[in-house]
Amino acid sequence: MAQSTALSFEDANRITRLKTRVECIQFVKNVEVTRPDLATAARRHCIEALLNEQGLTDALLRDIWGGVCAYEEVLYLKHKKYLKAGNTRAAIRHNGAIGGVEVMVLKPRTEGFARMQSAGLLDRTFEFVVLRHAEDFRPLVVATARRKLKLWVDEEGGFATPDLRCIHQ
Repeated sequence: MAQSTALSFEDANRITRLKTRVECIQFVKNVEVTRPDLATAARRHCIEALLNEQGLTDALLRDIWGGVCAYEEVLYLKHKKYLKAGNTRAAIRHNGAIGGVEVMVLKPRTEGFARMQSAGLLDRTFEFVVLRHAEDFRPLVVATARRKLKLWVDEEGGFATPDLRCIHQ
């Protein structure tokens, strides 16, 4: 699904009325088969709700933890149960928020990267976080993020449909 799918005013109101993660999860379960666009919007809203609950106001930290939450949503889609992003959280715990993101971005692309794109959450990947906050990261990390995303974003800034075979190389 494209990440830029616009919702109707009525649908957007349905999403904004969701106040807790539990409400978002139930809403997603109710609509994911018939309205995947609403399910994606509810997942995105859930991520924002979680960040608000944590009281994160710093834009960089909010983006980093938004990426973690988004990946955990992707893990749910894969396993049908909520799991923590253990390796990601460990990288942040051992290296700090910025160092943890750098460690993850410098790794080769993974299946998780493709799953983030498929779930409509590619803009929540750490590669996008690095490009949005390039001044906070080392030039090598910025260049790596740009190179990895070049395969996924077309010339107009839209999201390309990549050849998923390349993630296994």
